Amino acid sequence: MAHRRGRAARQHRRRPAPRAQPRRPGRTRPRDVVGGGGVTRPLTPRWYSPAEVAVLLGFGISKVKMKIATGELRSIKDGKYRRILPEWVDDYIRDQIDRQEAA
Repeated sequence: MAHRRGRAARQHRRRPAPRAQPRRPGRTRPRDVVGGGGVTRPLTPRWYSPAEVAVLLGFGISKVKMKIATGELRSIKDGKYRRILPEWVDDYIRDQIDRQEAA
């Protein structure tokens, strides 16, 4: 009798279950702490990417990039990346409030 290659023949073949990666001794997950000796404090970002600023302001990434290109939102280049200081985000918000109050 010839081998059956239909659905019934394939049903018994199963993929092996994925194996969990064993934990390597001495490796721990990164912590959100600075310093040592029991002093813990959460890390605060020193600067934001345009994508992070878009989330903060509720804008799309293209709108943030447009604001950077027009000079409304200040940024610097760090290698090939754009970076925006938190103070500059605050300045942008303050400028928007001042424009709204002046109008």
